[in-house]
Amino acid sequence: MHDGHWRHVERHELRAALVVTLLFAVGCGGGGSAGPYALQIFPTGDGSGTITSAPSGIDCGAACEARFAAGTAVALTATAAAGSRFDGWSGDCDGASATTSVTMSGTRACAATFTAMSSVPQYALTVAKAGAGVGSVTSSPAGIDCGASCSASFSAGSNVTLTATPDASSVFVSWTGDCIGNGSTVSVPMIRARSCTATFAVKTFPLTITKAGTGSGRVTSMPMGVDCGATCAPTFAINTALTLLAMPAPGSIFMGWSGDCAGTRQTTMVTMSDTRSCTATFAPGVSRVPFPQMPGHGQPPLSKLQLVTITFDGYPHKDWVEAFGDYVVHSQWLDAVTQDFGPIPATHLAKVVLPSAGVTANSDFGSIVQANIGGALPWPTDTEGLLYLVYSPSPCVGHGGGYHYYVYHNNVRAAYAVAFNCDDKKAAEGVASHEIAEAITDPYMFGLFFEGSTYPWNAENGDICSGAPWWMEGGFRFLPAWSNRAAASGGNPCVPNVVGNPYYNVSPSPSTPQYVAAGGSVTFTLTGWSTVPVNPWSLTITPDSYSAQDFATTPQFTSTTIGNGTTVQLTLHVPPGTPAGKSAILRIGSVLPDVVDGVGNFAADWPVMVIAQ
Repeated sequence: MHDGHWRHVERHELRAALVVTLLFAVGCGGGGSAGPYALQIFPTGDGSGTITSAPSGIDCGAACEARFAAGTAVALTATAAAGSRFDGWSGDCDGASATTSVTMSGTRACAATFTAMSSVPQYALTVAKAGAGVGSVTSSPAGIDCGASCSASFSAGSNVTLTATPDASSVFVSWTGDCIGNGSTVSVPMIRARSCTATFAVKTFPLTITKAGTGSGRVTSMPMGVDCGATCAPTFAINTALTLLAMPAPGSIFMGWSGDCAGTRQTTMVTMSDTRSCTATFAPGVSRVPFPQMPGHGQPPLSKLQLVTITFDGYPHKDWVEAFGDYVVHSQWLDAVTQDFGPIPATHLAKVVLPSAGVTANSDFGSIVQANIGGALPWPTDTEGLLYLVYSPSPCVGHGGGYHYYVYHNNVRAAYAVAFNCDDKKAAEGVASHEIAEAITDPYMFGLFFEGSTYPWNAENGDICSGAPWWMEGGFRFLPAWSNRAAASGGNPCVPNVVGNPYYNVSPSPSTPQYVAAGGSVTFTLTGWSTVPVNPWSLTITPDSYSAQDFATTPQFTSTTIGNGTTVQLTLHVPPGTPAGKSAILRIGSVLPDVVDGVGNFAADWPVMVIAQ
């Protein structure tokens, strides 16, 4: 009845065989002996397969009968051949599982039924994966391994168990479709075609920020998520690399990090490979004068930037400044200097080379721009944000400079800026960044900068940060600009800056313009303050180059070094005979430690003003 695999046996033949087997066992004393006892296996059905036993003895296929000691529990396992399925046990064995057990307390006979798949309807089971996580889905019986194989056919009436397994960076979320639940395994009855979706999510971990100490401050992150303040326990995707920034409030200093973060710099790094907890400690610092807010700053700025780079024949740095134009419109610098009202979208609209004949550093570049608009210079349908950036063709004396203004074309204003070619190509593009920042903020010269009502603070948003450390990005030199948002945060108001670098300055008392009789003097008490504990630093004083200096003040310091919380006296003089109303503004510089592109001696400024009366 077999040829390696047992094949179809009619059910009445099976019953007769089992009866004969049992009568034979009784007739031979099988019911009354102490064993061993015979176990016979009868495969049945129109399919094929094998049956094995543990302990060994049955391997049916070839050996379908074996004898076992009395009381032995024999485990039988049915394995369907390809193209067949196992449908269950009968006789002295029962159940639908492929594995069953029979106890040898006498002679036993079991039948295993295999059904040919060709005689059973097949239904497709399709598995899809969703979500941002990664994982696989497998099935029992085998067929689905998704991964690679996400669809398979199974016999009508069978139950398929699906198992979802997330990878190390993910978690399993839930089943949807014809499968329901949030357990990793689910059973699918194949009474029709089925479709199931397994959703995986990226594993996340919480980051807890604690602020300690008797000072106050705020902690933020990049990428965004922490703003503590209010959001002190966000979650982040596994392995997210975070930069945390501790910003002390005015009157406080930052002392350092502890927990899963370390160091005394304002910035620290933490990688979210697990649950993390970081503590930022703030201590009372120097009570200081807050930075002012630039009146009307950012209203109305350009809502976007369409940059046109203009050079003249023979300009030695043409390729460099054109590459700068390509870079600046996608730069971190642009996002930083427009942070009070942006960021804004930007494009490098065109690169234009004009004839250099007759053009010098003293040329009227506004007239040159106006004469070429609509010809060599583009005039787009949408002129919002249009800025013509002109690089002067002639060298100039000193460290360069520039200006910005506007012209009219077809009764529409168009902003332009001029950068002089001074020293080297980096000086040229540095000046260009300065003028771009100011032109974006105040393109049509409405006076959106520190002016008469805010003395002693007096300049445009780029000018007021002229002593601040340069920002290096993409190999280009950028000059920072004032940000009201950064000023309000209590740290460096000139952006962008290297986050976490120590920043220090002075607070003068009095801080308002002082009226002094001709021949008299006034003394300011300067109090040093810093964002983190630092060593004493050097002080400088220079006339403000962005305002008229009507007289020399002959400044005198009691010391040219100052520290956090220490004071220095500064005395300014008004010469005898100075007419009433004449004035002088000076910038007190706190020399910063930054060295950028091989250059140092940058300074944080605070202005003071005296007026003759």
